[in-house]
Amino acid sequence: MYIHALRANERILYDSLMNQFISTPIASQTLLFPIEKEISSHEKSIWTAHEGLLNRLGFSGTIEGSDLHISAVPSVLQEESISDCLDSLLQSVAYQEIDKGDLAHLFIQSIAKNASKSATKYTSKEIVQHLVEQLFQCPEHVFTSSGKRILKSISFDEIHQNF
Repeated sequence: MYIHALRANERILYDSLMNQFISTPIASQTLLFPIEKEISSHEKSIWTAHEGLLNRLGFSGTIEGSDLHISAVPSVLQEESISDCLDSLLQSVAYQEIDKGDLAHLFIQSIAKNASKSATKYTSKEIVQHLVEQLFQCPEHVFTSSGKRILKSISFDEIHQNF
């Protein structure tokens, strides 16, 4: 059995964030140094229109002129993935007609994908075993929330035929 570790972690994070979002706002971490990001007028309108949802997802920010000042982000995001996550959140809404019911799903999917990029390195047997256990506790463990395959079983005969 092959397991794509980053996709597995993405699935685990997605399910965890979605369960948390349903009952309470997602845990947020206040940034010591707020992030400033220059945004277009269209991105301003997106942020303003969805600010309540973004706050429930753990983001907190203000718009000053053409800059977005982010003061808090979901606690699952690492510093190196915050900017990419913001870009993907704003772009996912900018060019698509998205049903309001699907918006939270899309935003959580983006957060999980960006958070999984800076996930733990799978260097020990215990870490890998824990990942596999968490994956198989997910109701859907074969595909990510965006439909990408996480695991595949390959028989010894298939391996022998290919090598």
